[in-house]
Amino acid sequence: MAFPDINYKGMVDDYLKGNHIIVKNDKRYFLMDEHLFAMPFDREVGINSVMTAYSNIKHTTWEPNTTELVKSNIKPGMICIDVGASIGYFTLLLARCVGKTGKVFSFEPTPNQAPYIRENIKVNGYSDIVKYFEIAAWDKEEEVEMPPGNKRFKCPAITIDKMLEQEGIINK
Repeated sequence: MAFPDINYKGMVDDYLKGNHIIVKNDKRYFLMDEHLFAMPFDREVGINSVMTAYSNIKHTTWEPNTTELVKSNIKPGMICIDVGASIGYFTLLLARCVGKTGKVFSFEPTPNQAPYIRENIKVNGYSDIVKYFEIAAWDKEEEVEMPPGNKRFKCPAITIDKMLEQEGIINK
């Protein structure tokens, strides 16, 4: 996939060395499996460790076996759900697989990852395919305590059934 508005100047050598860092609209991204992933906007420790793990891998996909399983089984027009989406690697992969006729519902409640997944959905052109929920997917609707790193916070939760009903996907 080619991104015509990416500034590749000075980035080709880094990419060939395995760094995969590119610049688009004055923001840094890394390229993995033909998707752009936003690099840390700030110095927040938790997200930096997540992003470093993603950007320093020595292969071109995250969790290669799972990636291959998704690519071989998810077809255009399907409806998929990504629970615990992190920065959105599988959300983006699912969006590519289901195409414009499919839909992806993505759940990631941690506030340190929310800006990245939102940016990654947008920069890769999947805003019409992916609906992102910054809430927890849970077995009941209630407030739950989440443990991102050393910090704990409370967030709302919804059941997958309730979300699908609200989205008009299923009827009780």
